Amino acid sequence: MTKLNDNQLPSGCSVTGHYVHIAIAIILGFSGLAVFLDVYRDPQSVALGFGLLLYSVFGIIYSIKGIKKIRRYEKLQRQRKLDTQILELSISNKGVLFPSTVSIALEITIEEAKQILDGYVARGVAELEVTSEGKVLYKFSEMSN
Repeated sequence: MTKLNDNQLPSGCSVTGHYVHIAIAIILGFSGLAVFLDVYRDPQSVALGFGLLLYSVFGIIYSIKGIKKIRRYEKLQRQRKLDTQILELSISNKGVLFPSTVSIALEITIEEAKQILDGYVARGVAELEVTSEGKVLYKFSEMSN
């Protein structure tokens, strides 16, 4: 069996599936509690009740971890797509981007564009420059060729 890394999800894995699993686990947990509390009428129900409670707890924990993993994966995929869009845009603009250019291309606000571009400066991918006219621009030196 191939081990998946943090950048991969097993096929068929979905947030909705995990929420359904949590709902089923909660129902089974309450059922287990009811069976467990009925121990005076049927002493053998202790094992069934305990088993249902155990499944409920571990099933909920498993699904919460699965949802978190899916959310991390989705965030990584959004960042990869954003990186691709920004870098392609910088190539088409000879390595120079203005926040307004990014804003128009990605259909986001200027403030969001500045925040994204500042992230590239912080990561060392771009340099922030101010022209003599006071315009803010971002240079992607690797893309200027």
